[in-house]
Amino acid sequence: MKILVPFDFSEYAYHALEVAKKFAFKFGGRVTLYHCWTLGDSFIDSNPGDAQKKVIEDMLFDRLVTEIEKLEADGFEANYKLSKGSFIDNIGEHCVNNTYDLVIMGSHGASGKEEWILGSKTQKVLRKMHQNVLVVKDYTSSIAFKKALFATGLDKDDQKAFKYFLKFLEKIDCKEIHILTINTSSFFSQPRVLVEQLFEDFKKIAVGFEVEVHFVRDFSIDAGIRQFTEAKEIDIIGISNHVRHPIKRIFRGSNVEMLVNHSSVPVLSIDFDYYLDEEE
Repeated sequence: MKILVPFDFSEYAYHALEVAKKFAFKFGGRVTLYHCWTLGDSFIDSNPGDAQKKVIEDMLFDRLVTEIEKLEADGFEANYKLSKGSFIDNIGEHCVNNTYDLVIMGSHGASGKEEWILGSKTQKVLRKMHQNVLVVKDYTSSIAFKKALFATGLDKDDQKAFKYFLKFLEKIDCKEIHILTINTSSFFSQPRVLVEQLFEDFKKIAVGFEVEVHFVRDFSIDAGIRQFTEAKEIDIIGISNHVRHPIKRIFRGSNVEMLVNHSSVPVLSIDFDYYLDEEE
């Protein structure tokens, strides 16, 4: 398994790295730490001279090498990539030129105007990169997740994402999965009998799993998922990441981005283009 960890040396990046190590230990493979520095970062002057740029690059190089040496000392195969400039452009180009099975990111979320317009780095990855991304907020002691949730609008495309999520759960030996649809005034208007038939279609896909289906009413998809997650003590959430028009995102938000910002448990964002390519 090839795992990419966007790594900015923050507490949240170390949370992601710990999860990456657990996946690498279980499945083997390589962990790549990716760091992109930008003029104006908290520890970088907005207009450094050439000599200062060299000092910055040497300092970041030394810090990344130190992390790689720690990983190798623990028996992991690891490397790093250091770049400069636009984080999302550079990491996007890196992923086009290098294939990864999973991107694991730590996130502290975003709020207020930043959440709706600018977003966190994690939001930008979900928005612009065609990768499956596992987002973690806090230290995760184990990847032996017992209860999984798949949030869905029950459409055909989500069935493809659901199949991918099941493959992921099989690898980590998770057998209990809850399929959740949120009924809001603006999101869901299907008759109950049709909802039940669509649930049956999803249940037929999940052969070998302990499956429960749930049709819940709430004022928003994000709030409904989070309340259900807490009530059922869910360990991991899977959701299909459908691309949305950026203007609509400003006014209504992306359900995936909002969930990632607010969820306290790991969220696996399954990229729409990624699993379509896998089906072909």
